Amino acid sequence: MLDARSPFLAAFLAALCALVPAQASSAQSLWSKPYEPNQIALEVLQPSLDAAPGEDLSVLTGAATLWGSHLLTDRTTLVAGLPTARYASEGNGPAPRSITEHQIGNPYVGLGVSGTRVPLLVELGLRLPLAPDRPAAARAGMSADLAHREAFAPDLFSTQALLNTRWELTRIAGFRFRGGPLLTVPTQEARGTTELFVRYGVQGWYEGDTYILGAGLTGRALVTERGGAFADRTTHQATGTLILNLPLVQPGVLLRVPLNSPSSDDANLVVGLTLSVTP
Repeated sequence: MLDARSPFLAAFLAALCALVPAQASSAQSLWSKPYEPNQIALEVLQPSLDAAPGEDLSVLTGAATLWGSHLLTDRTTLVAGLPTARYASEGNGPAPRSITEHQIGNPYVGLGVSGTRVPLLVELGLRLPLAPDRPAAARAGMSADLAHREAFAPDLFSTQALLNTRWELTRIAGFRFRGGPLLTVPTQEARGTTELFVRYGVQGWYEGDTYILGAGLTGRALVTERGGAFADRTTHQATGTLILNLPLVQPGVLLRVPLNSPSSDDANLVVGLTLSVTP
């Protein structure tokens, strides 16, 4: 049964509540139905983590993020995201240990401004440093979503600028591009130093009458660190998704494969469920 305190159940209930208002616009989620001006999106992700000795991981270990937005004018959109994470394990073996941790991550607030003549969207946003220090839950959240690791880091403020555009090959197929700088600032000296990253991604989409297929590559590179191998300063992951193209609600499945990461704690595979709502 679902734990009533789990981020998955909380995000699902929040998504149901979010269906009530009719005025929403495109959420920041990369893997919801593309190009829709009004949308609410939910992602629930489960990474394949290695359990510590004496632990059996629960299937509810992972992360969930609810994205929503409000259309302020014809060209400006207010975007918000609430990430949550959960780590749960049962004890086994001669030295059993059980852990259950929940974390509400650093909320995201952004403002998007779209162009009038070209398919271009510039988004400026920040994450408030509100996440509690829950090491196990933070590990689950970071491993589930490598592109948004700052969403689960405690005592960390971050701000970003993203440029979004698209290129339509035909009426049913095209590409989306996204990129821009990300600045992370620890709110306590013990948490590290200020770092500058660059995030980038490309996606290909096919939109049929009954389903949507998407595949792409996303990455982030650490700019403020010099020396060493490029792979030690970058994180890349490949993602594929299948979405049912229904009139109002678009459920989907997602598969993500990390290609490289500086952290040895990251998962080898991430599976997920997505739900986008287009009023």
